[in-house]
Amino acid sequence: MYNKTVLAFIFTLLFHLNGVTQKRFFLEAGYQNGYVFPTNPFLKGINPELEKINKYQTGNLRFGVETDTSKLWYNLYKQPSYGLQLYVASFFEPDFIGTPISIAGFFNAPFIKKKRFEFGYDLNLGAAFNWKPFNPVSNSANISIGARQSFYVELGLHLKQKLTNHIELTEGISLTHFSNGALKEPNFGINTLAPKLALRYNFYDETIKQSKFVKPKFIKNNQIDIYAFGGVKNVIFDSINIDLITKYEGVYFPVYGLSFNVGRQVGHKSKFGLGFTTTIDHSIDAEIAIDENDIEIQKTSYAGKFQMSIFPSYELIIGPVSAIIQPSFYLFRNKALAHKSKTYQRLGIRYRFKSNLFIGMNLRAYDYHVSDFMEWNIGYTLK
Repeated sequence: MYNKTVLAFIFTLLFHLNGVTQKRFFLEAGYQNGYVFPTNPFLKGINPELEKINKYQTGNLRFGVETDTSKLWYNLYKQPSYGLQLYVASFFEPDFIGTPISIAGFFNAPFIKKKRFEFGYDLNLGAAFNWKPFNPVSNSANISIGARQSFYVELGLHLKQKLTNHIELTEGISLTHFSNGALKEPNFGINTLAPKLALRYNFYDETIKQSKFVKPKFIKNNQIDIYAFGGVKNVIFDSINIDLITKYEGVYFPVYGLSFNVGRQVGHKSKFGLGFTTTIDHSIDAEIAIDENDIEIQKTSYAGKFQMSIFPSYELIIGPVSAIIQPSFYLFRNKALAHKSKTYQRLGIRYRFKSNLFIGMNLRAYDYHVSDFMEWNIGYTLK
């Protein structure tokens, strides 16, 4: 369900972004062969083969559109391109990891753009399927991936050269992260680094001269974001005495709350702010009972589940879409959690409607690499 929601979110963004005056479609095929970071025992060699899983390869196919000069944000980002990507990866261990397939939205924008040369950055976001996940009986070593589906995020740099009027060659490098956002444990995730090579065919002729862009003056303004969020956490109780399959299905607990952020938009692209969040996490102080091999959740006090935190915020604005970064610090929480990190991090994406209503999703993590849960949010901006 969550992966379908991610894809629906991506398709919504792409649908609303579409509006390029001169349709400038392209098709691109790419290949990568790279390195897998040894971030958990399974990847380090604690697996049935007793070998490190430290290499992988991928192939991808992209269909996209390069923007023109018809909108302000197209010009602010130097006519970026965006579209859909189909991605297939191999970790050379199909019996223990599977052969993941991803459908993602991508966004490429240049730092430097010349007539036949471009240097820029890439962002891909989507869902990956066809994993062979952890199973306590048949695949107990794979603590990297706990479900058949996961989220997929890729950040990269590219160098593009125009070979002919229709053909472009791209070289680059990218970091990739696979995780289910702690929707199903275990979930240590998989992180990779790889060079990339791609060949692109443009279905358009660069014959129409682009109009010169004059950046309009921006008036700085203050904004208040108010939004509600919700998600779920999967918890496995190792100490209970039931059959392994039921035990490792775990228990799902709701997490929800409210956030309030006072920000100042200082330019066409950037907004800074300071915010406050209240969270109710039902996995904290959770108690269970076993009844005929079934796990039953017992009611406990809300007092121990309440948390308060404060965060600075940065929002990168790309037209109606924004990328969110919010390093957060706990002001109040259950004393039983004192041994855990006193901070957490939010990374997210948001889509704003013209009515100032917005929807979004955030990954909440701690220690900068461990997923806690996915937040799905809806809110409103007061200007």
